[in-house]
Amino acid sequence: MPRPFDVCTDSTAGVDAIHTAFGNETYWRARLFEFGKDSIRLDSLTVDDDGSVHVSTTQDMGRDMLPAVMAKAIPGGLRVMREERWRRTADELHCQAVVTATGAPLHATGSAQITPVGTGSRLRFTGTLQVRIPLLGGAIEKFIVSALADEIPAAQRFTTQWIAEHG
Repeated sequence: MPRPFDVCTDSTAGVDAIHTAFGNETYWRARLFEFGKDSIRLDSLTVDDDGSVHVSTTQDMGRDMLPAVMAKAIPGGLRVMREERWRRTADELHCQAVVTATGAPLHATGSAQITPVGTGSRLRFTGTLQVRIPLLGGAIEKFIVSALADEIPAAQRFTTQWIAEHG
């Protein structure tokens, strides 16, 4: 059964600045290195004429990179593909995200909104995650959803800091 998640975090960076960062390849390369070192690659980054940003990444996670609960069920490691599509509407950013994997029956979908709050912004990311592994799938889902509750705010803090340093 899919496990839902709902994460909300604030930033001192405004929606415009975040949108600009999301369209910057240097930003993505720095962010991916920060959170995965050499295990995550930027497959593509496209900025459409209307300002929509499409980003695709792949992360190769060997068994040694996986938490114990996952390594038992996924002995060959995991390749995680992420697709994010950010579009601007008025003073907000909206995202549709999909995560798939090879090496494990893992699938996640989500949506995010970045809205203005005071002089900064608020990111809210909601979605569902499903890992179809008998007996262990629920434990793996619980672990990943718990990690998302930490990683999404950490990524937003990175974005805020990157904007402060790079404009």
